[in-house]
Amino acid sequence: AKPAEYATIVASVVADSKINPLVSAGFKGAAPKNLDEVAGVYSKIFSSVDGKAKDLLAKLAAQSSAADAPQDKNLLELAFFPFKVIPSGELTPGVLRAENQRWGQQLQGRAGFDFNKANELLLTNAGATVRAMAVQDKPQPKDSPVFIRGQANVPGELVPRRFLEMFAPNGKPEPFKDGSGRLELAEAIASKTNPLTPRVIVNRVWMHHFGQAFVRTPDSLGTQCEDPSHPELLDYLANYFIDQGWSFKKLHKLIMLSHAYQEDSAPDAHLKDAYANIDPENRLLWRGNIRRLDFESFRDSLLVMSGRIDKTVGGQPVNITKEPYTYRRSVYGYIDRGNVPELMANFDFSRPDMTNSSRTTTIVPQQALFLMNSPMVVDVARQVIQSPDFRTAGIDFKRVQEVYLTVYQRLPRVDKVHGIDEISDAVKFISAEMRKQQEVNTVMKEYAAASQKKAEQRTKTLAESSSAMKEIQNEGIVIPRGPLNPWETFAQALLFSNEASYVN
Repeated sequence: AKPAEYATIVASVVADSKINPLVSAGFKGAAPKNLDEVAGVYSKIFSSVDGKAKDLLAKLAAQSSAADAPQDKNLLELAFFPFKVIPSGELTPGVLRAENQRWGQQLQGRAGFDFNKANELLLTNAGATVRAMAVQDKPQPKDSPVFIRGQANVPGELVPRRFLEMFAPNGKPEPFKDGSGRLELAEAIASKTNPLTPRVIVNRVWMHHFGQAFVRTPDSLGTQCEDPSHPELLDYLANYFIDQGWSFKKLHKLIMLSHAYQEDSAPDAHLKDAYANIDPENRLLWRGNIRRLDFESFRDSLLVMSGRIDKTVGGQPVNITKEPYTYRRSVYGYIDRGNVPELMANFDFSRPDMTNSSRTTTIVPQQALFLMNSPMVVDVARQVIQSPDFRTAGIDFKRVQEVYLTVYQRLPRVDKVHGIDEISDAVKFISAEMRKQQEVNTVMKEYAAASQKKAEQRTKTLAESSSAMKEIQNEGIVIPRGPLNPWETFAQALLFSNEASYVN
């Protein structure tokens, strides 16, 4: 603007209701002739509120809702320009992140604001609000176009919200009447008149209990998949499921009380000779299937063996793979979809960013190395030997029995006909370990003391860590890395076996 025009500009500023009144008052009577003089006016305006800024900041920090905030909005706007004034009761992590993005990461950079710590507090603090991911309709749902070849930037014809034309009666789909139509679609899928849904559900539940489903492609029960191994049983269970009010609990109970579910995985020799050649894959379930436990089930079984399992229901997620170790059940384990822990990936944990009808089963060295080297497994072996039943058992014969009962839920086998004597083998193993321990007893004591000291130091280091990218940190101490005594070594050896990690 030309110098002669500044008076007109100032007059419009004073008259404009959208301009902060304090700014209008500052320019009233001023006659700046250039931008430097305009800047001088603004400097005087901002200087006039500097002394009140601290008092405003204290009031904002003390209030808990927008209603408690200082009411002088004009003064607030000037005192904290160019930042937006937001009452602390409304400062959710989402609002803070939005402001952080708007100002180029300055909250996280210059101000040292740690969003990761705020997120960790929401995830782990007992007082944090319980939340769940959910889908919610918009107040005014709208129709969407068909995206050509699934590309969001290539919209096609606008399609009104309605039921799927292919499955609509008489090929005439009715439009959805309530909101987006998501609920109506769900009700149509889970309808008694839709025979496919209960069959899909029963097929997957059966797979969960037997290791293989009636139809071995649980994602596809269409015309191009294989025929069910037991079509009549599949139909019967689907009808039973619907008749029982779609009750999963009753379906599980019916299956688990059946004769088929209780079959032995090692049947009598005459049955094996009769059926093994006819049905080598056991599709007809003439015997039980041997199945490996998934990672979560195996970890929970270790917690039960240790006697330390935390049976508390509900609560915040925990880190189930890193020290300090938690003894909460695996269902409460926190999963970062973008960064699945390596340990869980080694045990065939499903990718959480996509649908998975069943998990793959692999046998890789990392699984055995976990059992050999994990401090958590070492602690389980120690706790098995520290159990009251073991400590009061007395003689070695009963001690071996107690270890077998804890780890395998059975007594050791003694079969002289087939040359099996697990009790004698256990005693020989422990005697050999005792001889080794005597040879290195002094060294082991020194190592145990040093290991305890290192564990205490690592616990302190973890507690003091302030890394912005660290994972959820559990409370507790790091497990000492001291050597195992002969009985503890024996308990750990049993944990290495297939029997400890397979459903037999």
